[in-house]
Amino acid sequence: MLPGVISNGEDISIRQLLNHTSGIFDYVKDPRTLAPYEAGDLTLIFDPADGVRYAAEHGPQFVPGEGFEYSNTNYLLLAMIAETITGRSIGSLLRTRIFAPLGLGHTSYPMTSTILGPHVHGYLADEPRLDVTDFSPTVSSASGAILSNAGDLARFYEALLRGRLIPRRLLNEMQTIDPVATGGIPDAGILGGGWGLGLLRENFPCGEAWGHDSETLGYMTAAWSNRSATRQVVVFVNSNYDHDAPVSQAMRDVLVTAYCGGSDQL
Repeated sequence: MLPGVISNGEDISIRQLLNHTSGIFDYVKDPRTLAPYEAGDLTLIFDPADGVRYAAEHGPQFVPGEGFEYSNTNYLLLAMIAETITGRSIGSLLRTRIFAPLGLGHTSYPMTSTILGPHVHGYLADEPRLDVTDFSPTVSSASGAILSNAGDLARFYEALLRGRLIPRRLLNEMQTIDPVATGGIPDAGILGGGWGLGLLRENFPCGEAWGHDSETLGYMTAAWSNRSATRQVVVFVNSNYDHDAPVSQAMRDVLVTAYCGGSDQL
């Protein structure tokens, strides 16, 4: 559907984009992506086509379907496919097919750094402390540029996991884990689980949970629900864009405590 965009694109399926077994380089890891922001221009609008180009220049990281590596580039390509098929922007598709039907009144797909109304500021714990709330969401593009709040995030997962957003047969596909997409550590506790199609399965001490976590400059967010979305937890904290930082482990501890609530099973 996107001929010539990725050198081995004809060998990569949409399923492999969704479960990160495509072998495509993560554009965020290319220094050119963050260079202007690190230089101080936090509000610069990023062109996702540049991200795809950066990734393509690195070539395949492994044979599609034979390895796992989370790549934000996969989501840029999925958005390009959706836009090519529908003739509409990914922002328009999100608004008309998800945000509006589900009544997510505090959720948007912003193209600028401006945030209207009360909102949480993001900081880097440097000296002096640096407010990076203005960091452009366009850097994440379709891989995570959505602006929302805890209530809307929980409402989205409730609709998805109860079959109100997509047909149950498609939800079953989303929750099917390719053995390759476990990263080689299935059922390994809070750091284990595996990737379905856009959904991550985590194994908490009290049982499995479905959702996603994310990190951008100044913020880290995680949202988890049980299979029927009768138990949910949403947590966000300030982050230094470092999964290995103490705050990341502290956040995981909070998630386990909040999600399991002292019970042995869901």
